[in-house]
Amino acid sequence: MDRADARANLLNAPVAFGGRNLKGEGIVIGIGDDANPSTHVDFTNRIINRTYAPPSGEHGKHVAGTAAGAGILNELYKGYAPKATIITQYFSGIWTNAASYIQDYGMVITNNSYGAVTGDCSYSGLYDLYSAILDQQAFDFPYLQNVFAAGQ
Repeated sequence: MDRADARANLLNAPVAFGGRNLKGEGIVIGIGDDANPSTHVDFTNRIINRTYAPPSGEHGKHVAGTAAGAGILNELYKGYAPKATIITQYFSGIWTNAASYIQDYGMVITNNSYGAVTGDCSYSGLYDLYSAILDQQAFDFPYLQNVFAAGQ
C-alpha cells in the first residue's frame, strides 16, 4: 500500500500503461545503516559493500529493501527503485565518504536512518561539525541528496 500511496506504482509502471517506467536503473543509492544486504536475493549483483563494521541488526536490510528491493521473494515488498545499485556503509560513513562514492560510483542520494544523541537537550539543534560538513556538501555536490529519518 505504501508504494501505491506514494505513487511509486505509477512511476514504475510501463509507459504503455500510463506510467513513467522509472525503476532506478543507473541510479546509485547510499545506505548508511547497520547491515550488508548482499546475501539477500533481492539485491543480487546490485550491492557495493563498504560496511566495514559487523552488522548489528536487520534495520539496514529493511531500509535497503524499501529503497531498492527487487521484490523477488515477494512482489509486495518491492522497493521504490528496484533496479538501483546500493552502496552500503556503516551509518554516517555513507556521507563522510560521499566525495569518493560520487566520483567512483556516481552516488546521487543517501539514506541515513539511525539514532540521534538522546538525553542531552544541549545537543538538540546544535550546529556542529557534522552540520557544517553536510552544508558544505550541498555546495560541493549539488546533485547529491542526503535524506535523514525524522523518527526515533
